[in-house]
Amino acid sequence: MKAQSCLLLLLFLVALSNAQSLKKYCGFKKDPGRCRASIPKWYYSESGGCRMFIYGGCGGNANKFDSCAECMLKCMGKRGKKTKKLCHELTLKEEKKLKLNAGS
Repeated sequence: MKAQSCLLLLLFLVALSNAQSLKKYCGFKKDPGRCRASIPKWYYSESGGCRMFIYGGCGGNANKFDSCAECMLKCMGKRGKKTKKLCHELTLKEEKKLKLNAGS
Protein backbone atom coordinates (compact mmCIF):
# COMPACT_ATOMS: atom_id res chain seq x y z
CA MET A 1 0.00 0.00 0.00
CA LYS A 2 2.83 2.43 0.84
CA ALA A 3 4.59 1.63 -2.43
CA GLN A 4 1.39 2.35 -4.34
CA SER A 5 0.96 5.68 -2.56
CA CYS A 6 4.57 6.64 -3.28
CA LEU A 7 4.15 5.75 -6.95
CA LEU A 8 0.98 7.84 -7.22
CA LEU A 9 2.72 10.76 -5.52
CA LEU A 10 5.67 10.45 -7.90
CA LEU A 11 3.38 10.39 -10.95
CA PHE A 12 1.52 13.43 -9.64
CA LEU A 13 4.78 15.35 -9.14
CA VAL A 14 5.98 14.46 -12.65
CA ALA A 15 2.66 15.62 -14.13
CA LEU A 16 2.84 18.84 -12.11
CA SER A 17 6.41 19.46 -13.27
CA ASN A 18 5.38 18.94 -16.92
CA ALA A 19 2.44 21.33 -16.50
CA GLN A 20 4.74 23.98 -15.05
CA SER A 21 7.23 23.50 -17.90
CA LEU A 22 4.37 23.81 -20.38
CA LYS A 23 3.33 27.15 -18.85
CA LYS A 24 6.91 28.40 -18.44
CA TYR A 25 8.01 27.77 -22.02
CA CYS A 26 5.14 26.63 -24.18
CA GLY A 27 2.13 28.66 -23.07
CA PHE A 28 3.00 31.73 -25.11
CA LYS A 29 2.04 32.54 -28.70
CA LYS A 30 4.74 32.59 -31.35
CA ASP A 31 6.66 35.86 -31.15
CA PRO A 32 9.35 36.65 -33.75
CA GLY A 33 10.70 39.50 -31.60
CA ARG A 34 11.39 43.08 -32.57
CA CYS A 35 14.68 42.72 -34.48
CA ARG A 36 15.05 41.81 -38.13
CA ALA A 37 17.45 38.86 -38.24
CA SER A 38 16.31 35.64 -39.89
CA ILE A 39 17.01 32.80 -37.46
CA PRO A 40 15.06 29.53 -37.78
CA LYS A 41 13.58 28.54 -34.41
CA TRP A 42 10.84 26.24 -33.18
CA TYR A 43 7.76 27.06 -31.08
CA TYR A 44 4.93 25.06 -29.54
CA SER A 45 1.76 25.98 -31.42
CA GLU A 46 -1.72 26.35 -30.00
CA SER A 47 -2.76 23.39 -32.16
CA GLY A 48 -0.56 21.18 -30.00
CA GLY A 49 2.57 20.57 -32.06
CA CYS A 50 5.99 22.03 -32.68
CA ARG A 51 6.40 24.33 -35.69
CA MET A 52 9.27 26.28 -37.20
CA PHE A 53 9.26 30.08 -37.45
CA ILE A 54 11.70 32.86 -38.23
CA TYR A 55 12.99 34.62 -35.12
CA GLY A 56 14.23 38.19 -35.42
CA GLY A 57 17.08 37.75 -32.95
CA CYS A 58 15.93 39.76 -29.93
CA GLY A 59 12.89 40.00 -27.72
CA GLY A 60 10.15 37.49 -28.18
CA ASN A 61 9.28 35.10 -25.37
CA ALA A 62 10.30 31.74 -23.89
CA ASN A 63 8.37 29.75 -26.51
CA LYS A 64 11.33 29.46 -28.89
CA PHE A 65 13.65 26.51 -29.21
CA ASP A 66 16.78 25.80 -31.22
CA SER A 67 15.45 22.48 -32.48
CA CYS A 68 12.31 20.47 -33.02
CA ALA A 69 13.60 17.87 -30.55
CA GLU A 70 14.06 20.50 -27.82
CA CYS A 71 10.52 21.80 -28.42
CA MET A 72 9.07 18.30 -28.30
CA LEU A 73 10.96 17.44 -25.12
CA LYS A 74 10.03 20.62 -23.22
CA CYS A 75 6.44 20.96 -24.43
CA MET A 76 5.33 17.42 -25.19
CA GLY A 77 7.64 15.29 -23.07
CA LYS A 78 8.74 13.33 -26.14
CA ARG A 79 12.22 11.99 -26.88
CA GLY A 80 13.89 9.04 -28.56
CA LYS A 81 14.34 7.57 -32.02
CA LYS A 82 10.73 8.13 -33.12
CA THR A 83 10.96 11.78 -32.12
CA LYS A 84 14.25 12.17 -33.98
CA LYS A 85 12.69 10.72 -37.15
CA LEU A 86 9.55 12.82 -36.78
CA CYS A 87 11.64 15.96 -36.24
CA HIS A 88 13.67 15.23 -39.36
CA GLU A 89 10.46 14.95 -41.41
CA LEU A 90 8.94 18.03 -39.76
CA THR A 91 12.09 20.07 -40.38
CA LEU A 92 12.02 19.29 -44.10
CA LYS A 93 8.31 20.12 -44.29
CA GLU A 94 8.60 23.34 -42.28
CA GLU A 95 11.67 24.56 -44.21
CA LYS A 96 9.79 24.03 -47.47
CA LYS A 97 6.80 25.96 -46.10
CA LEU A 98 9.03 28.85 -44.97
CA LYS A 99 10.70 29.05 -48.39
CA LEU A 100 7.31 29.15 -50.11
CA ASN A 101 6.11 31.93 -47.78
CA ALA A 102 9.32 33.91 -48.32
CA GLY A 103 8.74 33.82 -52.07
CA SER A 104 5.20 35.23 -51.80
